[in-house]
Amino acid sequence: MEYIFGDERNTKTRKAFLIVNNKIVFKPPGSSMSNYDFAMLLGITSKEFSNLIRGYYLDGHVVFYKGNYMYDDELIKEALTHLDYISRTVNDDEFDIYFGVLKDEDKRPICLYGKYKDGIVTTVEEQNKEAMHD
Repeated sequence: MEYIFGDERNTKTRKAFLIVNNKIVFKPPGSSMSNYDFAMLLGITSKEFSNLIRGYYLDGHVVFYKGNYMYDDELIKEALTHLDYISRTVNDDEFDIYFGVLKDEDKRPICLYGKYKDGIVTTVEEQNKEAMHD
């Protein structure tokens, strides 16, 4: 599997998480366990796992997805409620937010939602409007 930022070699350095019962559960630091195996360890069934929001933080980027690395409006709404907790846990008050793991032909992410900075989310659309006024 490829990841937006890094690859399988980054499994141990990225901070992967699941959202279980509206709470973020991070995998143990340095774990090479897959999100699926981690979910099974938590007693989550395969059927439940396919609808479970999961993701990771790596090098100033947070990625959320579910199912086959997809996202929808429900996922976005839920994920945005957890950004402050993620910020505190990863000790980073500024990062880019991505949903899904879709990539263009050059393997660049095409699902940038926006930026989190000091507790405030600014979408790409808002950033573009600000840039036009500068």
